[in-house]
Formats: sequence, C-alpha cells, structure tokens
Amino acid sequence: DIFESGISEEMYKNNVLIATLTLVALQIGLVDLLLETNLKMDKVVGHSVGEIAAAYSCKSLTLQQAITLAYWRGKCLYDSSSQMMGSMAVVGMSWSEGQNTCKRINEILGEDQIWVACNNSPKSITVSGTSCAVDNFLGHVGTRNSLLVRLHFTCSGKGNTFPANFVEKHF
Repeated sequence: DIFESGISEEMYKNNVLIATLTLVALQIGLVDLLLETNLKMDKVVGHSVGEIAAAYSCKSLTLQQAITLAYWRGKCLYDSSSQMMGSMAVVGMSWSEGQNTCKRINEILGEDQIWVACNNSPKSITVSGTSCAVDNFLGHVGTRNSLLVRLHFTCSGKGNTFPANFVEKHF
C-alpha cells in the first residue's frame, strides 16, 4: 500500500509525477481498448499530457516510449529548481468569460499569475496559475458556477515546459 510506504495521501494526490504517469496510463488503456474494437481513427488530438497518448494512438510512440516520456515529463516538472505551488481548476464558463476573469484577477494581483490553459468545450475551461490566483478566481466565480474541480500541483511556471533537448537525450 502506497500510504504505508511513508508517503502521505496528500503528497501522493498532489504529485505531478504520479499524476502524469496515471493520466497517460489511463489514456493509453482507453486507446488500446478502442483499438481492440477495430476502431480506425482518422485523426487524433491531445492537450498537455494527452499529447503523449495521442502520439501513442497513431503509433508515433511505442508503449515503452510513451511511458518513458510521461515519466521524464513528470519528473522534470517535479524536480524543477524553480518550483512554485500552483493550481488548476475546471470551471463552467466560456473561453471569453475566463479570459476576462483572469484579466481582472491579474490586475488585482499586479502581475500575470493566472491564465486560461485549455478550452474544454463551449461552456468549460481549465484555468492554471499560482494557488493564490486560482483561489481568487474561484472566489470571484463562487457558487454561481456549477462546475468547479480543483487540482493542486507543483509546477515550473507557465507552460510547464521541459528542456528542448529532452527527446534527443532520451530517445
């Protein structure tokens, strides 16, 4: 049991390395399940770590490469020397509403600390930023929003990028 190994449940839930590996493993499992039904995909799309499963689904990455890439992506974020605690939240609002709300929050905070990270659907976005900025954002939208899902994480800043030479070094 992971919780008997000395890792607290809270640390386990907020670990970007574990989250990255879990998301990619689940997405690859879904891809494999769909492929077993002889489904033929015309196009694939992925966002963030979903890009890894998308590349796997069209055979641009093997299973081993996909899991290795997910591991190193998560590890680079986890080990980042410029770590800051951040948050993400899925919110039931349009892209433009989210952009406007982020702009207001950033004006209050005096710098860009929150942004719309993903347009999930016409009525759902994901915002990302510092924990303080996401707290302000969620306080602003409050209970009038029926879709609020929050995730804390350790990040290396906007974009969550890892070194450009990563692929050459590991593949």
